Amino acid sequence: MTTLLRDARFGIRLLRRTPGFTAVAVLTLALGIAATTAIFSVVYGTFFAPLPYRQADRLVMVWEQQRGERRSVSPGNYVEWKRRATAFSDINAWGGGPVNIATAERPERVIAGRATPGFLGMLGYGHPLALGRDFLESEGTPGNEQVVILTHRMWRERFGSDPNVLGQQIRIDRKPYTIVGVLAAGPPDENQSQLWVPLAFTATDLNEGAHRLLVMGRLKPGLTLAQANVDLDVAARAAAFLRELGDRDAPKEIVARVLPEMEGASVSKRIQAVKRLKLLHARRELREIVEADASSSVRHAAQEALESLEDG
Repeated sequence: MTTLLRDARFGIRLLRRTPGFTAVAVLTLALGIAATTAIFSVVYGTFFAPLPYRQADRLVMVWEQQRGERRSVSPGNYVEWKRRATAFSDINAWGGGPVNIATAERPERVIAGRATPGFLGMLGYGHPLALGRDFLESEGTPGNEQVVILTHRMWRERFGSDPNVLGQQIRIDRKPYTIVGVLAAGPPDENQSQLWVPLAFTATDLNEGAHRLLVMGRLKPGLTLAQANVDLDVAARAAAFLRELGDRDAPKEIVARVLPEMEGASVSKRIQAVKRLKLLHARRELREIVEADASSSVRHAAQEALESLEDG
């Protein structure tokens, strides 16, 4: 113990004699710890943190399968699974993409999620809602789908946390939509989708066979993935039998595969991780340019780029 204390005192005296070296060493150590902490936070949040869904271990992804390869689902097949499959306590479809919105303030292009009524509630995503209600089953039919649920972030940033926002209208791709709910703060605010609207399938959607949907189900208590796959196989055989009888409304294809939700999520999570790590690296390099002894024009350009990344 005496030797340890003597070595510590000797080290402190050396550091006092060389304040420049001490400052560089402390700064290097601080930057190393900060970088390690940031990367660990990204990796943990991407690969190890539990999914922000209610009973996530019971959620499964349902895919169409063709020649051994999985692919997204056509509306007709999803509706058939919903009608016939009995292994799920609930099954829903969703998608999304960019839309143009216009409020009283300004127009803007944002990402909108589109989901069948029941999807957000099945996940417990943003539930219980901060304001309003979830989509009604009737709002998943053409002509009744012009309602919208905002994320908490969008409600806060675009509507100033207005408690009277329910019932207000915004225009989405030039059509009026009525605000019926606001999701709770949390994981939905980190998602690209800033608002959600119902998926409503027209007769054309059901017949065209476009494979554009993601489908997720919640297994009934006690049922396994193998049982769910058998259940969908029975639905496929029933659809094939209807086709033989000449039922034109029977889907042309209903080969499916049920996978754990985590398997589908891991792909998107890895993509998000790569993007976040690249952003961290870009921010670090830009900060080094801003802090370096470079020309004012270079520093100004780097500062603008850094502020753009921070806002994004």
